[in-house]
Amino acid sequence: MLNSKLFTALLNVFRKKRSGTGWSQAQEVPAGGNGGSHADRSPTPAPLPVATPAAAADSTQLPPDVPPMDPGRKLVHAYADVRIGDPLRRGGLTVFPLFMPPTATVKYILSDEAIRQGVLSVEEISQAGSVPELLVINRGAEKVLFIEGEELVGAKQNRILNTSVLVGADTQLKIPVSCVERGRWQYKSKQFGSAGTHSPSKLRHALKESVAHSIGSGAGYCSDQGRIWEEVDKQHIALGVASHTRAQSDSFAAHRERIRQVLEELPFPDGASGMAIGIGSRLVAIDVFDQSETLRRVWNRLLTGFVLETLDQDDDSGEVPHSSVEGLFAMLRGSLWKSVQAVGEGEDFRTQIGNSFGSILAVDGVLVHGSVLVKA
Repeated sequence: MLNSKLFTALLNVFRKKRSGTGWSQAQEVPAGGNGGSHADRSPTPAPLPVATPAAAADSTQLPPDVPPMDPGRKLVHAYADVRIGDPLRRGGLTVFPLFMPPTATVKYILSDEAIRQGVLSVEEISQAGSVPELLVINRGAEKVLFIEGEELVGAKQNRILNTSVLVGADTQLKIPVSCVERGRWQYKSKQFGSAGTHSPSKLRHALKESVAHSIGSGAGYCSDQGRIWEEVDKQHIALGVASHTRAQSDSFAAHRERIRQVLEELPFPDGASGMAIGIGSRLVAIDVFDQSETLRRVWNRLLTGFVLETLDQDDDSGEVPHSSVEGLFAMLRGSLWKSVQAVGEGEDFRTQIGNSFGSILAVDGVLVHGSVLVKA
């Protein structure tokens, strides 16, 4: 939980919504290659900029070389203008719908829809395959959005997206992924399909943190594959799941009915374009999109991972207060952001607040997907 004095200072920043917010000027960082072993990490990666209490509490402390409204600051103001709705609660899960003021949007379709329509395919990069990369072939006339943490099943082993990616129309692109099926490396199908599920917050945090370190060291969007496998194994143990191939998808399959029942009690709030998630008494994640329609289409899928994490918790494990969400948004406004070359179209912005990691995928100054993962 936040220190009470720091929290008060941060909350004041959130309420004032002043134009000067303590951002550093966005700096270009090379995205690097997508290849290499996920388990290999630089011993001394260059860290993402970290918000300090002083910078967050005093929004007037801007470095002299920061322009009045650089692109990173404009994007994060989308976070600042959010309206936090009344929470939906089910057992140990709290879902705060987030409502954004009307803004420009980007035209795209979602990856699962594109795969279903037959205009997009996801395959191994070669017959031999490579764990940290997949090949996306978009034959359609529209951009396609993949969301960080979504699971793809099939081919030689199941994978999850290391970051959100916007694939251009009529484009082939290699995308960075992590394995969530440790015990299989043989073809089940030529192409991948959508699992219809999303990674839990603990796995997403491990993913986002290791990708942040990789970006900081100039190695691109690689993850720490060993940590990802550890999280999947912990998930199986906590939920009593036996998986021959140690696949994350088996956790969802084993508890499909329980997950369905919880989702029925968490209907999509009309007009929402984001969600803040609490598990027990801790705030664990935020996801925000450029348009409400996107969130409506991914609502159940995004929630599956969070629901899975609550299945082994008591219903009286605590609740996340509204003020915790306000506090995190205040910290985002006082944080420092780096501009990074995106994998596909657009630009990627990254920040670190203590053990929390945030990112924004933007196109022409429009936030497409923003997310923050908080260490549980």
